[in-house]
Amino acid sequence: MANNDYYFCFDVNDSKIAYEVKKECEKLGLKIRIPNDSRRGASLIATMTTNFHACNRIVFFLTENLLMNITWVHLLADPHVRDLLLFNSDANTLIPIWYATPLLIRKYAPFFYGRIPIYGSDGSTDAASCLADIASS
Repeated sequence: MANNDYYFCFDVNDSKIAYEVKKECEKLGLKIRIPNDSRRGASLIATMTTNFHACNRIVFFLTENLLMNITWVHLLADPHVRDLLLFNSDANTLIPIWYATPLLIRKYAPFFYGRIPIYGSDGSTDAASCLADIASS
Protein backbone atom coordinates (compact mmCIF):
# COMPACT_ATOMS: atom_id res chain seq x y z
CA MET A 1 0.00 0.00 0.00
CA ALA A 2 1.36 3.42 -0.90
CA ASN A 3 1.91 6.17 1.65
CA ASN A 4 -1.16 8.05 0.43
CA ASP A 5 -3.55 5.20 1.29
CA TYR A 6 -5.76 5.49 4.36
CA TYR A 7 -8.30 3.22 6.03
CA PHE A 8 -11.11 5.09 7.79
CA CYS A 9 -12.63 3.77 11.04
CA PHE A 10 -15.74 5.48 12.35
CA ASP A 11 -19.01 4.84 14.10
CA VAL A 12 -21.92 4.12 11.75
CA ASN A 13 -23.61 7.32 12.98
CA ASP A 14 -20.67 9.37 11.74
CA SER A 15 -20.86 8.33 8.08
CA LYS A 16 -21.63 11.85 6.89
CA ILE A 17 -18.49 13.44 8.31
CA ALA A 18 -16.31 10.52 7.21
CA TYR A 19 -17.57 10.74 3.65
CA GLU A 20 -17.06 14.54 3.63
CA VAL A 21 -13.41 14.06 4.62
CA LYS A 22 -13.07 11.22 2.09
CA LYS A 23 -14.31 13.49 -0.71
CA GLU A 24 -11.80 16.21 0.21
CA CYS A 25 -8.98 13.66 0.51
CA GLU A 26 -9.67 12.27 -2.95
CA LYS A 27 -9.44 15.80 -4.39
CA LEU A 28 -5.88 15.86 -3.01
CA GLY A 29 -5.01 12.51 -4.58
CA LEU A 30 -5.27 10.40 -1.44
CA LYS A 31 -6.72 6.90 -1.63
CA ILE A 32 -9.34 6.26 1.02
CA ARG A 33 -10.73 2.87 1.96
CA ILE A 34 -13.94 2.66 3.95
CA PRO A 35 -14.77 -0.56 5.82
CA ASN A 36 -17.57 -2.51 4.23
CA ASP A 37 -19.01 -3.66 7.53
CA SER A 38 -21.95 -2.10 9.31
CA ARG A 39 -19.74 -1.26 12.28
CA ARG A 40 -17.47 0.95 10.15
CA GLY A 41 -14.17 -0.49 11.23
CA ALA A 42 -14.90 -2.28 14.47
CA SER A 43 -14.07 -5.53 12.71
CA LEU A 44 -10.71 -4.04 11.76
CA ILE A 45 -9.89 -3.52 15.41
CA ALA A 46 -11.18 -6.98 16.31
CA THR A 47 -8.61 -8.49 13.93
CA MET A 48 -5.94 -5.87 14.51
CA THR A 49 -2.93 -8.20 14.45
CA THR A 50 -3.43 -9.14 10.81
CA ASN A 51 -4.85 -5.87 9.58
CA PHE A 52 -2.28 -3.60 11.19
CA HIS A 53 0.32 -4.83 8.77
CA ALA A 54 -2.06 -4.73 5.80
CA CYS A 55 -2.93 -1.03 6.20
CA ASN A 56 -0.41 1.75 5.97
CA ARG A 57 -2.39 4.32 7.92
CA ILE A 58 -5.61 3.96 9.90
CA VAL A 59 -7.69 7.06 10.62
CA PHE A 60 -10.03 7.09 13.61
CA PHE A 61 -12.88 9.59 13.74
CA LEU A 62 -12.95 10.19 17.49
CA THR A 63 -16.50 11.41 17.95
CA GLU A 64 -18.87 11.19 20.87
CA ASN A 65 -20.76 8.49 18.94
CA LEU A 66 -17.65 6.33 18.68
CA LEU A 67 -16.47 6.92 22.24
CA MET A 68 -19.90 6.32 23.76
CA ASN A 69 -20.49 3.13 21.75
CA ILE A 70 -19.83 0.23 24.10
CA THR A 71 -18.56 -1.99 21.25
CA TRP A 72 -15.79 0.43 20.35
CA VAL A 73 -14.86 1.09 23.97
CA HIS A 74 -14.44 -2.63 24.70
CA LEU A 75 -12.39 -3.18 21.57
CA LEU A 76 -10.16 -0.17 22.19
CA ALA A 77 -9.69 -1.22 25.82
CA ASP A 78 -8.62 -4.77 24.96
CA PRO A 79 -5.05 -5.19 26.33
CA HIS A 80 -3.79 -6.90 23.16
CA VAL A 81 -5.17 -4.12 20.95
CA ARG A 82 -3.74 -1.46 23.27
CA ASP A 83 -0.32 -3.12 23.08
CA LEU A 84 -0.52 -2.94 19.30
CA LEU A 85 -1.59 0.69 19.42
CA LEU A 86 1.33 1.58 21.69
CA PHE A 87 3.77 -0.54 19.67
CA ASN A 88 2.84 1.32 16.51
CA SER A 89 2.71 4.81 18.04
CA ASP A 90 6.02 5.97 16.56
CA ALA A 91 5.16 4.67 13.10
CA ASN A 92 2.23 7.11 12.88
CA THR A 93 0.02 4.22 11.81
CA LEU A 94 -2.99 5.44 13.77
CA ILE A 95 -4.18 8.96 13.10
CA PRO A 96 -6.99 10.43 15.19
CA ILE A 97 -9.35 13.12 13.95
CA TRP A 98 -10.80 14.67 17.09
CA TYR A 99 -14.45 15.63 17.03
CA ALA A 100 -15.16 14.74 20.67
CA THR A 101 -13.93 16.82 23.58
CA PRO A 102 -10.43 16.16 24.92
CA LEU A 103 -12.04 15.13 28.22
CA LEU A 104 -14.05 12.33 26.56
CA ILE A 105 -11.03 11.17 24.57
CA ARG A 106 -8.86 11.09 27.68
CA LYS A 107 -11.55 9.13 29.53
CA TYR A 108 -12.38 6.51 26.87
CA ALA A 109 -9.30 6.35 24.64
CA PRO A 110 -6.34 7.75 26.61
CA PHE A 111 -3.78 6.02 24.38
CA PHE A 112 -4.68 8.47 21.59
CA TYR A 113 -3.50 11.33 23.79
CA GLY A 114 0.17 10.90 22.86
CA ARG A 115 -0.54 11.43 19.18
CA ILE A 116 -0.79 14.76 17.39
CA PRO A 117 -4.50 15.21 16.73
CA ILE A 118 -6.24 16.60 13.68
CA TYR A 119 -9.15 18.72 14.87
CA GLY A 120 -12.37 17.85 13.05
CA SER A 121 -13.92 21.13 14.10
CA ASP A 122 -11.54 22.85 11.67
CA GLY A 123 -13.52 21.30 8.80
CA SER A 124 -13.22 18.44 6.33
CA THR A 125 -10.91 20.41 4.01
CA ASP A 126 -8.46 21.03 6.85
CA ALA A 127 -8.60 17.38 7.95
CA ALA A 128 -7.87 16.24 4.38
CA SER A 129 -5.01 18.73 4.13
CA CYS A 130 -3.49 17.38 7.36
CA LEU A 131 -3.75 13.80 6.05
CA ALA A 132 -2.08 14.88 2.79
CA ASP A 133 0.77 16.45 4.80
CA ILE A 134 1.24 13.21 6.73
CA ALA A 135 1.25 11.20 3.50
CA SER A 136 3.97 13.39 2.01
CA SER A 137 6.24 13.18 5.06
